[in-house]
Amino acid sequence: GLEMPDVRQERGKSAEGNVELLAYHEGSNLVIQVTDDGNGIDPEVLRKKAIGKNIIRENEKLSDEQLVNLIFHPGFSTKEQVTEVSGRGVGMDVVKTNIEKLGGEVQVQSRLGTGSSFKIILPLTLAIIEGMIVKSSNYTLVVPLGQVHEFISVEGLKITKITGGGNFFQLRGEVLPLFDLSEKLRNKSEIQGEIVIVVRTNRFSFGVLVNDIVNQQQVVIKKLSEEMVDKKGVMGTAILGDGKPSFILDLIDMFSNDLKESRAYQKLRGTHSEVA
Repeated sequence: GLEMPDVRQERGKSAEGNVELLAYHEGSNLVIQVTDDGNGIDPEVLRKKAIGKNIIRENEKLSDEQLVNLIFHPGFSTKEQVTEVSGRGVGMDVVKTNIEKLGGEVQVQSRLGTGSSFKIILPLTLAIIEGMIVKSSNYTLVVPLGQVHEFISVEGLKITKITGGGNFFQLRGEVLPLFDLSEKLRNKSEIQGEIVIVVRTNRFSFGVLVNDIVNQQQVVIKKLSEEMVDKKGVMGTAILGDGKPSFILDLIDMFSNDLKESRAYQKLRGTHSEVA
């Protein structure tokens, strides 16, 4: 889908095309996303090809989204000539079929002249992640390593409580909100814990207090039971090395509402850009 350099420059783009590959958690799913800033998919080209192959009728009305999804139709191809790597009309339908067999789905978004984005969405039951095993309130829990920016000892940290705003701590001159995992688990109001896990995203940063960090290991994410599937901040379960089950936490999801509800934190975001 990438145009030739001269065409890209005429459209105000860089001569070189950009293809971005992302992998991330989204709710209870694992998402693999491929995005380009190329030509995009032309729905009208797809319509003409589909009519020519008797896939749709000439007077059949389809939205642009429905036309784009014709690329997953068996035997469909927009290539004029068959090469070693394309034009046979196989590939996309095989991808879609096999992903759906795994309980997943494929989503396509495209804008003509701007680019395309393909998302492969898979249930987390298929995922193996690197996890940090932590202890809090006598519970052994798993935190995805991707959410752990660093961890530091509480000893020596300056922790401040703001009325109606929660707890904050200073880290190398930066002021960050501080939450206690044991409070979430057992509704305790007193700050407890010896280690702070620092979580950073492109939108916000904060710290989470835990009692101890046990080790780091790979875990297989298992699906939540029906009564737990909507539990905020829990993305799945895992069987640890000792044979005992443990919840896998999503700290970003678990404390997102606390960040939004904190008036002091909202004021802090407006005055400290490094926290945003």
